[in-house]
Amino acid sequence: MSRGNETGANKAGAPHSVLIYLTDPIARELKSFEHDGQTYRFREYVHGMPMASDGAQSWLFVDWLLPEMSGLELCRRLRSEDGAGADLRIVMVLAPDRSEADRERALSTGADDYMLGPLTRNRILDRVMGTAPASAEKGYPPVLSAGKLVIDLLALRASWDNQILNLPMREFRVLQFLAQNPDRVLSRKEILDAVAGSETTIDPRTVDVWILRVRRALEEFGAGRYLRTIRQVGYALDTI
Repeated sequence: MSRGNETGANKAGAPHSVLIYLTDPIARELKSFEHDGQTYRFREYVHGMPMASDGAQSWLFVDWLLPEMSGLELCRRLRSEDGAGADLRIVMVLAPDRSEADRERALSTGADDYMLGPLTRNRILDRVMGTAPASAEKGYPPVLSAGKLVIDLLALRASWDNQILNLPMREFRVLQFLAQNPDRVLSRKEILDAVAGSETTIDPRTVDVWILRVRRALEEFGAGRYLRTIRQVGYALDTI
């Protein structure tokens, strides 16, 4: 994959910045990248350091093994009540020989996603840019509605009856896909293909974890019953 227009001109934390933190020291060697009005900046993450926000999107790629603690423990702490907010998107980086159980543990501790190492600049950018919403005319953010559910694809925000849903990025994409196909039963494979694309290393059962998180978010506002499980078939978002 070819990358261009490298720059360090934009101020870190500006509204059009994407901050990419890595526990891997390779962050020190990675150059910024500018594309379509966004500046993607890399920073090394050391436990306890403050994360700049100021309107910037923030990602954290966490290694499974760290000098001071496990990646799982770091993820738990960041997702704790006093830790990082829901806007931080955490990706656990696993060795290729890690088991499916380890991948599920990464998700259950609060990671939004996982990927297999080793990391490269292009692979990181592919993952971050691959979550961007479909392009739309500037100044006219696409908004998706299904009953009381409203999804703003540019703000990457979902709400139910005007109340914001607290969702990690993968679960946001799951809910988006369900809302794009309301009152229709969707199989695990259909959901996985829509959310993860060509990432064939993800087990279809991971969809169950994503769905559980979506259901819990909806249940906070009494809307859990609208997300229906059809045993041995799939899931549906009911709007009537």
